[in-house]
This record gives sequence, C-alpha cells and structure tokens, in this order.
Amino acid sequence: MLSRCFWVLFFCSLCTACSGRDGDGPSKLNDLRVLGLLTDTPEFELVSLFEMPDQTLAVSVIDFHPGDVSGEQVDRRYTWQLCFSLGALAKFECLADDKVLEMTTDAPSMGLTLDTATLLGLLPDEFLTAEQSPVSTMMDAGQTSDEVCPDGLGETCSVDDDCQVGLSCSSGVCEPMPATSPVPLVVRVTVESSDEQVVTAARTIGLRFTGELNRNPKFAAFEIGMGRLDATELMPADDGCLQLGPFDSTILQLPIKANFDDSSLQSYPYVDDGVCREGDEFESAFVSWYSTSGAFENQVVTTEYSDNELEFETPTAETVRVYASLRDGRNGLAMTCFEFDRVESQQGAP
Repeated sequence: MLSRCFWVLFFCSLCTACSGRDGDGPSKLNDLRVLGLLTDTPEFELVSLFEMPDQTLAVSVIDFHPGDVSGEQVDRRYTWQLCFSLGALAKFECLADDKVLEMTTDAPSMGLTLDTATLLGLLPDEFLTAEQSPVSTMMDAGQTSDEVCPDGLGETCSVDDDCQVGLSCSSGVCEPMPATSPVPLVVRVTVESSDEQVVTAARTIGLRFTGELNRNPKFAAFEIGMGRLDATELMPADDGCLQLGPFDSTILQLPIKANFDDSSLQSYPYVDDGVCREGDEFESAFVSWYSTSGAFENQVVTTEYSDNELEFETPTAETVRVYASLRDGRNGLAMTCFEFDRVESQQGAP
C-alpha cells in the first residue's frame, strides 16, 4: 500500500516524464538544470540536536549547464535559504519570510552548524507560544519511547494517562507521537549562471523523533554496453564526470543498467491507521536518468526492473554526459555522473 501511494504521487508530479522516449522530455539536458541537492544525511535526530549541538548540515547542489560539456566557462552563483516549511505540500515555501537563514556562495555547496539557537530562531513567533506547536512536540519528543511502534499501540483509552510511554489518547485509541516532525527543515537554492539563466530547487531535511535515522542509498555498479564498472558518487568539486568509452557512433542503442547496493536500502517500521507495519526501501527506491543527447527508453526505473537503454537517432560524433539519481522514497539521495565520446566508425578504414 505504501509503495502504491508513493508511485501515484511520484508519477503525478512527473506528469509527462513517464511517457518513454519523448525527445526533449524531462530526461534531456538542454539548459541550466538542478538535478539534486545532496546531503551527508537526509535527516537528523532532533533530540540530539538539543543535547549535542554543533552538528553540521552540509548540502551540495548537482547542477548542469551545456557549457560543462562543450568546455565553455559558465560561472554560477548560489543563493541558499534554510527555513521551516511544510515541504512539498506548501511547494517548499517558508513558514515565515522573516525567519529565513540566507547565504550566497560561488561554490555549489554550503555548510552551517545546527544548534538550539539556530533552530528556534527559524521558527515563527506564533509557533513558540502556541500550546500545540512544533516546539511543544519537540519538547515532548524527549519523553517518548525510542520505538516507532511502542507497546500498547492501538489499545483503548479515555485519557493520555491510560496509555503507555510514547503514546497519547486520540479518539479513544492509544496512538504514538509522529516518528518525524511534521514541519521539516527546508533547504532552497537559486542558481544564477553568467549567461543569465536562473533556476531554483529545494529539498527537505527530516527531523526524527524516534526510530532509526534514514541513510542515503548507494549505487553498487553500472552495466554499460558490454562493460561493467563500480559506481562512483559524483563529487561537486570534481571538474568533470567519470570518463568512459569511446563508443562507435554507429551504435544507436546503448544498454544501461544500474545495480543497487542492497545493504544501503533500509527496512523500517511505520504506523498506518493505528497498525504497525513494515516498509522496505527496496520497494520504493527508483533511479531517474538524464542525458545531454539521445533519449532513454525509461526515464525512471525501479529496483525490480533496472534495465534501460539510451537511443540515438543518428551516428553523430559528440560528447555525451549522463546523470543517474537514486532516491529511496524517503528523502535519501545518491547521484552518479559519467561521460563518453561517440566517435566516427573506423570500420572499413585502411
């Protein structure tokens, strides 16, 4: 059920992105584009941020400009914003315009220290005083069970005292506190290039009350054409991507397959309608593919069917860059980039 709901939401957001080979569709890279915002961890344990402050939030933007492949020098400037938000439900808009931490960098990354003063300084004033607010929830989190599904879940009750630690009485049933904050942190970045293109992207940073922290997923390897290579995570400081090939330009269909690191995909408990269930990232994880040339048979592939093919219309000599992003369905993200040359066929040459 969880996996089906996730895919419905995902494909609704993609709209035409799932229509197969569509030329200049979402997988085709033509202009300035942000492909992902990478973090060391997709979420923080909220209680530890108060008990052990000075934890660092580091975010890197993976962006693309056609000049990255052509060799043209196109400078970029990055304006970052950190705030509390309702996330995708509110289009990543901040809860309050006057409660935003902002910085500008020339590099595609930023880092800041998360401490009590920073977190409380980002909350709107009304959230600090409301009886039922994220702050009160944060304080209550320190008194909850360490388990997402504590003992006593689903038992009948009249008042909170009828329930065990970590549960509260709601509509006559003992229910747990949320495992993560309903109001996450949001990082937004606006990228401005020297040729006057501007794009904005955002992602949430989860704040966890109970349960195991989510980790970023990992690629294991890629099968490209007849070859296989171990996955290399794209580092934003690199000047380019992993170099492959060259490939004969007369090859118009190039098979590509992503292999996942199964150990990086977690199973986890969650509560659904008062019932404890088990989720599995292996069911929700998916890979999105992007390329500067050609068209992918599938812009999105899953762990169950990860085969793909990059198809070219003509035998053109060119440099092709490909990005692959792996998302676990719970805000975890990994990215890899590789580049290869399509060269004129040497068949029949003396």
